[in-house]
Amino acid sequence: MLSRSASTPSTQVSHESCSSTNKPEKCDHQDAPDSTADGALGMEEACDGWSEKNSTPPAEPIPADSGYAWVIVVCAALNLMCTLGVVNSFGVFSTYYINYIYPNVSAASIAWVGTTMSLFMLGGAIATGPLTDRFGFRLVSLAGTAICCVALLLASFTNALWQLVLTQGVMFGIGAA
Repeated sequence: MLSRSASTPSTQVSHESCSSTNKPEKCDHQDAPDSTADGALGMEEACDGWSEKNSTPPAEPIPADSGYAWVIVVCAALNLMCTLGVVNSFGVFSTYYINYIYPNVSAASIAWVGTTMSLFMLGGAIATGPLTDRFGFRLVSLAGTAICCVALLLASFTNALWQLVLTQGVMFGIGAA
């Protein structure tokens, strides 16, 4: 058996949720020791808030290998494929821009579009992390998808390089973040 180390905090188990009545009753784990061989005994392991007197057992979490979980994995992979694919394939865009759209503009100036896009995509995580914490992943992801779609649509109507930098560079980068 392992002894409790100084780094393992002791856990106080509350027995208030173990009974549905106001009279305090003894839970099954009340006489159990405060620690196990692995370390501290957490609240979830000690008392799940359900006793035989409660009418409904606690809700079980959805298993990680359910069908809906795989739908989320596929959607996340498609999302990353689209956003990172546009950013990583900017060489195809720049060749088209240099040869057909902006033949009189230097390649270094056109490269600012891809650089700006990468900067806002990677640097935008500073803002999208707290947004995801506040509004949830689904809403932030849908907003980013809409911004990316509008950015590429607007980029197709640009006539000057600065418009391309703003639409495909800044706007798409923010949406991809």
